Amino acid sequence: MFLPPGFGEKYVMTALGRIVYYTAVGKPWSDTEVEQSSDKTLVFLHAFGGGSSAYEWSKVYPAFATDYRIVAPDLIGWGRSDHPARTYHVEDYIKTIIEFIEKTCNSPVTAIALD
Repeated sequence: MFLPPGFGEKYVMTALGRIVYYTAVGKPWSDTEVEQSSDKTLVFLHAFGGGSSAYEWSKVYPAFATDYRIVAPDLIGWGRSDHPARTYHVEDYIKTIIEFIEKTCNSPVTAIALD
């Protein structure tokens, strides 16, 4: 798994399990004026397909880290997040994404997604 310089792995617990996400944690991003509680947050959501994860965005989101707080989750059932045994429905992902954003962000965000 490629992790861009200055980015680290964090996680939050949701009703369906642990979601791992990637965000700026060190240099050179720690020297920027973007606060962790910033109202300038970009959430990068990966696609749903074989092998999907936040890795899809790992060479893109650093380009925005100077001006935005970056949050790139591995959605539940994908990547390094929990993989609970269940049949997933669209509603599961909608609820979990909302819960994830509520737990990691203090204000409205801009979401960027792959289809």
